[in-house]
Amino acid sequence: PTAMDALLKLHLQVLHGRVCSLFRGLTPIGFSSAAAASSWSPNLTVYRCSDRFLVWVDLAGVERTALTVRAEARRLSVAGRRLLPIPEGAACRQVLALEIDEGDFYREVPLPDAIDPEAVKAEHRDGLLRIDLPFAPQAAPTPPP
Repeated sequence: PTAMDALLKLHLQVLHGRVCSLFRGLTPIGFSSAAAASSWSPNLTVYRCSDRFLVWVDLAGVERTALTVRAEARRLSVAGRRLLPIPEGAACRQVLALEIDEGDFYREVPLPDAIDPEAVKAEHRDGLLRIDLPFAPQAAPTPPP
């Protein structure tokens, strides 16, 4: 493979990621992963438990200080930035693979039941952000479909 082949493959991978993000935003659950200023979108898993939503966000390499978590009655958003180190010196002259997204990110999750924003707890450990979103006291959870 030539350098041009590698560059074309890199551009196709970036395009693939953007198309996947677009379709992820169209899922029946209604998760949105696109924001005009974001350059990538982290993967997440959301569980509906008996008394809360439990959210896991894959944020390997993201510093805790680079994260913003915002919880509203029926919406969760996670934003931040991941910066990857660039090797110094002339020893590294060619990129052979560039698969780890970096830069600003934004992820928004509409919630089907109201939560108590004051009771939200988040923990960032081992590359995962765990967010506990207790239901609002007056909200009766909607049964899953």
